[in-house]
Amino acid sequence: MAAKFLVKRSSVSGQAPNTSHITTGELALNLPDGIMYGSNGTVIFEIGANTTNLSVGANNIHANSSTAKVNSALTVGNITIPRTDGSANQVLITNGSGSLSWADQSGSEGGGGGVTIHNFKFAPSANATVIGGADANGNTMSYTPGEEDVYLNGVKLVDGGEDYTASNSTHVTLAANAVSGDTVEVVSIVGVTGRKEYQYTISSGSSTITGADDASQTLSYVEGKEQMFLNGVKQVKGDDYTTPNTTHISLTNPVVSGDFVEIVVYPSATNDLDEAVAYASSDTSQFTLNTFKASTYRTAKYFIQANTSSAYHSVEAMVTHDGTSAYMNQYGAVKSGADLFTSAVDIVGGDVRLRITPAGNGTTFKQKKILIKV
Repeated sequence: MAAKFLVKRSSVSGQAPNTSHITTGELALNLPDGIMYGSNGTVIFEIGANTTNLSVGANNIHANSSTAKVNSALTVGNITIPRTDGSANQVLITNGSGSLSWADQSGSEGGGGGVTIHNFKFAPSANATVIGGADANGNTMSYTPGEEDVYLNGVKLVDGGEDYTASNSTHVTLAANAVSGDTVEVVSIVGVTGRKEYQYTISSGSSTITGADDASQTLSYVEGKEQMFLNGVKQVKGDDYTTPNTTHISLTNPVVSGDFVEIVVYPSATNDLDEAVAYASSDTSQFTLNTFKASTYRTAKYFIQANTSSAYHSVEAMVTHDGTSAYMNQYGAVKSGADLFTSAVDIVGGDVRLRITPAGNGTTFKQKKILIKV
């Protein structure tokens, strides 16, 4: 008769041996729990499946019946999850390439889903195609792929490889080499999900944009939550186009064969774009906060709001023009300390421009306006 090999065993669930029960190299089995125990003479440890405690490596993974701890970044499939906690009220975001990180929530005030825009300006060297890193103001570019716009010398480029590719969160790659003197601006759009772009390559003259675009997406938007670009140039609602319903854009001047139209739409939860889309200054350079057509409107009343992380500045301004020059009276300033900006107006290319000069970096601007026609 063959000899049998038996180990020490228990029929009581939950019972585990100690070093007085088994010595170095001996085994013990808990039959109802299905757990095998071993000993190194000092410590009792569990063997195989059904363990109540598990350690893998010295500092990597530890688990027991109630908790599991991973002490390094955890990769699940193509997704890497950070090993440390974020700050209070932060959320996990993805860079579109599988890496998750903690970031501040944007647009939570009043449930409005406000949008903040961060601008990165670059003066690339001749023949450069990769744009990234520190911009002309020393700010390191970061964005979420699919939530960015890229402008070359003020003209909006088409993504997806036609004019540029945004393959990661730190660089964009131009389809054509930059030349000396070019300015590339990358605009990172933070605080909105559900942003969608419709792109139309025009094959014949038309005064209406509707239906399926180049990617067979059927145009649909919420009125007031759309922006339109013609050959990369932003169009002014009410002057260049109107929105008769949620599936059509009506143009003041017809497009012609060869034109390229892009319509960017935002989800209905987003605030009115004039208010929700803010400009976050990365330097103290003067920029255009808003424009209106001089041929259509004579007067505008602006409400301008600026803030940093600790200071606030709001004003009202009346603007009018005579077709050649623009004039402004700013009043009603309310501020928590020093001025955060100065403002001016001018007329360029038939547009009256509201120009802002920030007093420092990191100032966010929002505006609302009331218009009176000529």
